[in-house]
Amino acid sequence: NTDIVVSGDHIDYDTNSKSVVASQNVEIIRGQHRLKTSHSIFDIVSQNIQIPKPFTYEHDKTSVLGSNMIYNFQNHNGTIKNVHATVENVHISGSELDIDNTRLAMKNLTFTTCNKPTPDYEVHSELVHFYPQVGFMVAFNNTIHTQFLPFPLWIPTYIYGSRSYSIIGSSSAMPEIGANNREGLYAKYRIGYFFNAHSTGTLDLGWYIERGGFLYGFTHLLETSQTSEVHLEAHMVGRDGFEGLAAYYTDIFTEEKTETPDITDAPEATDSDEIDSPLFSILNDFQEPLEKSLSRLHLGVSHRQLINDSRVTQLPFAKIVVNETPLVDSWRLSGDVGWASGKEETPAYSFIEDQNTHLEVTIGKVYGLAPSTNFGITLVSNNNWYGTGKTWQRLFSAFHLDFKAFDTQPRIFYIKKLMNPYGESPFEYEKKYAMVSDEIGTRVEIPWLGLEWGYEAFYDLERKELRTQNIKTSFLFDCWKLSIQANTIAGNFSFGVELL
Repeated sequence: NTDIVVSGDHIDYDTNSKSVVASQNVEIIRGQHRLKTSHSIFDIVSQNIQIPKPFTYEHDKTSVLGSNMIYNFQNHNGTIKNVHATVENVHISGSELDIDNTRLAMKNLTFTTCNKPTPDYEVHSELVHFYPQVGFMVAFNNTIHTQFLPFPLWIPTYIYGSRSYSIIGSSSAMPEIGANNREGLYAKYRIGYFFNAHSTGTLDLGWYIERGGFLYGFTHLLETSQTSEVHLEAHMVGRDGFEGLAAYYTDIFTEEKTETPDITDAPEATDSDEIDSPLFSILNDFQEPLEKSLSRLHLGVSHRQLINDSRVTQLPFAKIVVNETPLVDSWRLSGDVGWASGKEETPAYSFIEDQNTHLEVTIGKVYGLAPSTNFGITLVSNNNWYGTGKTWQRLFSAFHLDFKAFDTQPRIFYIKKLMNPYGESPFEYEKKYAMVSDEIGTRVEIPWLGLEWGYEAFYDLERKELRTQNIKTSFLFDCWKLSIQANTIAGNFSFGVELL
């Protein structure tokens, strides 16, 4: 256990009660955490501390003001009255913070990321539960007050999470407006719901403005362990009918999480300080998983999932995904192997059925040429064997260069096919937007005059046409942004507001 150090201008020690009473210029230090107040009572035996006077806490980019704090360092529970906290750009106020060993609960919370005296928005919540060890929070009975709307927006439950593989970060404060070739123009809205720390999801609602009909259904995540979860989806999607998914994901091998360079970034166009105790972990950012998944097993069934404008059913599917794994001399390996029995409903409403055994292997290395300049080389082998006897095999080498240019870090690509694609997939959704020829590409994000502009494109040198082109523009304000993004080749666009 980390020692607790109490200091002050006046220190009294009661030998009978084994308590230390400190007053005037009191500092309480535990590890890297430092709290200041004018009066404190610390019971050495029970590890219970009382701070009846206002206190301040500052650590890194976090500051907290509070009063009348009672906390037990042994049981990790307590109460703080009148909390005002700033964590990086997040400003939080609440009437009372209750702490126990698994979560924190704040009553009558006001939340904003705006720094102006009159914020562009504030979120008022009756009750918020923080689960720092898991990495998310749940807010109940919320209203969003904005400067650009004459009325508040009510959100019954809002869930925010940081786990890279989870869906709990998917509940939205604002509707998403977009369009694609299959669904036409739509408006969609996700409302979070919460059963417990390991069972959460969203109610998904929407309106297909152009094609007619409504979206309604749910997406649910049931965490069965720290490394596995069950993912469920069921939706009625306007005139397209029912779509669903039931899948189980689990890590096979993990390692302690460290930063590693990416080995390949030439994607195909297809549709993610210390935690000392619950008291201190709310004062830091939500944590990403401390372990990185090296390989992950996917098992499940899907019904009419939307992929590249087709409705795809897989009954069942099984796949093992190998994430970036170090080999020798800084080379890294990734890939996946899987099998599925699939049925595709094409945009022309024709049907294709077949089984597919898939194997993809990627080996790559990144060389540091100079500060902020890197060169990467990657070898990609993509192989498919179908139940009807067909095969589809592709082999590419990919090279990328990224460098510092003003305030941007652009990346340019050259992709070379090492052999002509052998065979062809029977499925249209697999062939659509797939790499089959030599390509050049670029990816860049440019901040400019209060805007964030992003561009990504890959150009087929043999067909002399763009395979994919993605454009994103974000209009930045003090604490929120308006984003518009489009894939001009696939005919998709979306529009939304994000609270920063």
